[in-house]
Amino acid sequence: MPVAPVFVRPFDLFESFEAFRPSREIIWDHWTRNFTHRVPKSQPKRDLNVEVALSRQEAMHGGRLGLQIPVGKLCSRCDGSGSTGYFTCDLCQGHGMFWETAQVDVLLSPPVPDGMVIPVSLKHLGIENLNLRLHVSVAA
Repeated sequence: MPVAPVFVRPFDLFESFEAFRPSREIIWDHWTRNFTHRVPKSQPKRDLNVEVALSRQEAMHGGRLGLQIPVGKLCSRCDGSGSTGYFTCDLCQGHGMFWETAQVDVLLSPPVPDGMVIPVSLKHLGIENLNLRLHVSVAA
């Protein structure tokens, strides 16, 4: 039996939220390093904390929370450099990467308590330097 979604539309990890600390640019730079192979081995993992607000009804029923996660792929023609010889790579237009979206579904078992923290692994997507942690707040 499929689990009903808590939210009809999945959350986009970098577009659906109002506030970012540190800035969205700093988080995005840290994120992209997972795909460009510029992550120093000495760099510790950082937590990416995301607050998800549920209504009482949603918390009582639980369900599936979909997250849209950006995943980078190096350009096969220029190997991520953005150029082929002296010219801009015509396959990736000089970006060196292509971005795709993967959906990660998080199952919320009812009842979902206020303050619950849910660790979400992104390792299978190639994201090694961040730990995603969902912080659930239930409306009063």
